[in-house]
Amino acid sequence: MRLKPEEGLEEKAKINGLEEQAKGIEQQLQTIDREIERLKRQQIDKKQLRQIFRDFSEIYSEATAETKRRLLNIIIEEISCLVRKRRAEFPISWRFDSSSCLAPR
Repeated sequence: MRLKPEEGLEEKAKINGLEEQAKGIEQQLQTIDREIERLKRQQIDKKQLRQIFRDFSEIYSEATAETKRRLLNIIIEEISCLVRKRRAEFPISWRFDSSSCLAPR
């Protein structure tokens, strides 16, 4: 089976397009791999973590009610109440989502 010249050009264009897509995907994978390695190297020790929470506490205490509301909406995923024979439990699910932000939308 022989292709017409214009069909051959279309096929070559498709192949070239797919090759370009593959190169782009490979570059994205390399970028992601570099970011993963950077994050693996970035470790926070206990002393730094304590300081982060101290700083957060100060910042939170000075925040406006609106900022506090938005912050809690970002980090608390769910609060539920479970009552069992005179004992109430209040499990809280936390979500730390780096895509969330406090900036007004």
